[in-house]
Amino acid sequence: MFYLVAMLLITYGYAVGRFQIYPFNIIEPLVKDYQAFAEGDQMEQPTTVLEKLQNDVGGSFKRITYN
Repeated sequence: MFYLVAMLLITYGYAVGRFQIYPFNIIEPLVKDYQAFAEGDQMEQPTTVLEKLQNDVGGSFKRITYN
């Protein structure tokens, strides 16, 4: 039973992204925000998403911000 539920959720998640069915309109802005966050600013040095998250929560200061 667990396997069937897991497969159903995976299939539904794929269909949401691939065929843009409900709730694609709700999660699309979140995905675009994440993509912009992961891409970063063109002026900063290349960093990974983990380094960006660590900087945002104050764990490390590997990113350089330009004013």
